[in-house]
Amino acid sequence: MKTQFLPLFTLGISHPYYGDGICPDFDFMLAEHSRLSLDGARLLIRRDAGQLYVLFEADEKNHPMQDIAGLELLIGLRLRNPCFEYFTDALPEPLPIYSNTTTTLNAPQSGDLVARSFTPVAAMTQRPLNLSLHRTRDDALMWGGEIRDGENMPAINLSHWEAGCYRLTQQSVAGSRSRDLMLAPDLFQAGIWGAIKILVSAEFWNSPAPPDFQIKFGARQETLNYYVVAPSGWSDFDKLSVSANSLTFEKIVPVDFPQDGITPAQLGLPTAQAVLFRSQMPVPRSAAAALNIQLKRNEDTLVKNLPLPSADMPSARFVVHLSKP
Repeated sequence: MKTQFLPLFTLGISHPYYGDGICPDFDFMLAEHSRLSLDGARLLIRRDAGQLYVLFEADEKNHPMQDIAGLELLIGLRLRNPCFEYFTDALPEPLPIYSNTTTTLNAPQSGDLVARSFTPVAAMTQRPLNLSLHRTRDDALMWGGEIRDGENMPAINLSHWEAGCYRLTQQSVAGSRSRDLMLAPDLFQAGIWGAIKILVSAEFWNSPAPPDFQIKFGARQETLNYYVVAPSGWSDFDKLSVSANSLTFEKIVPVDFPQDGITPAQLGLPTAQAVLFRSQMPVPRSAAAALNIQLKRNEDTLVKNLPLPSADMPSARFVVHLSKP
């Protein structure tokens, strides 16, 4: 019988900051217990061009050779770029956990990553507060407790628990709150940024195409600010302008400089002269942006390409010094 491996699912991260959309700022880290599950289920994992591919051994009908329905895989996201937040819009809450509903990847929910013990934070002030921990893959109740007035939240010993994903539920007269809990000592030690929890179902191989799970980030948009500074005797300073094919810039004198920007004193006024050119529309951060923004005096071009914010710049503010008269 011929052995064949077919795609089970694909996982990728995209960001419009990069020209091709593929985000290189994260490493995929398969949790140790999930790696063991892959071996036992005869699954293969491949990484290529910022994508993670999981394949399964299939029979002649393209069905899995092993019973993998209900298999849970936990994949950590380790952030490689410390400047990621500078060019990314609308970051999720700390330790985001992405999970799937069959073939769809849901919006991230903030969770907790633990190694051996866990003390939950009370989500409600009302007492009594009932706590329960369920294993996610089969909804089995693993632990329960009740917190009364004057009692502290318990320290739960997880050292002998099976590694994997759990759900902590807190319930009182005010309602119910749930939060994901990931027991993965290796990911805890690695200091991951977030995680993806994939629960395999028969829809993966019974659909026309295997699931393509994609985490999509947005590029941060901000106005461009060019503070142009020249010596006090610099001629025709009032004839300066900034232009670009796709942008219009507002000219702002020092007395009207925004409070959250660079102050006139920081630019050397009153012994120098300065003006601010601010884009009237926000501009998305881009690694490949080439807007050809020019600084001119009358019709003469003084600077052909004004700078754009790089990945390691927290703001889009630039100071341009003019020395030649």
